[in-house]
Amino acid sequence: MPSVFFLLAFLADLRFPFGMRRQELWAGAIPGVFLLLLSLPAKGKIGEGDGICLLVCGLFTGITQAVLIAEAALVLAATAGMICVLTKTLRAEDRIPFVPFLAIASTLLLLLKYVGERG
Repeated sequence: MPSVFFLLAFLADLRFPFGMRRQELWAGAIPGVFLLLLSLPAKGKIGEGDGICLLVCGLFTGITQAVLIAEAALVLAATAGMICVLTKTLRAEDRIPFVPFLAIASTLLLLLKYVGERG
């Protein structure tokens, strides 16, 4: 957790790219903070690492992209979970990690944004 505070202190002095305002990027931390707060009563069913990863993604992409990343990751994780349950690879009570879906979602959204700007 101290590394998160160090990162936040570092970002306080950073000049942000892409013409975004500092407030917009700080607001990007809201989905990650929400997920971190949600992990407290969940008692380990939602990992703190998921919230920290989403928090850092939000700090670098802004609130709009952070919410899109979270939504896309939820859809991908739910789809993968249903496929695994239907193919009997996993049971319904098994847990799957969420961070890989955050990585896939952020990569896909970054590629879509890049293709949209070129086309």
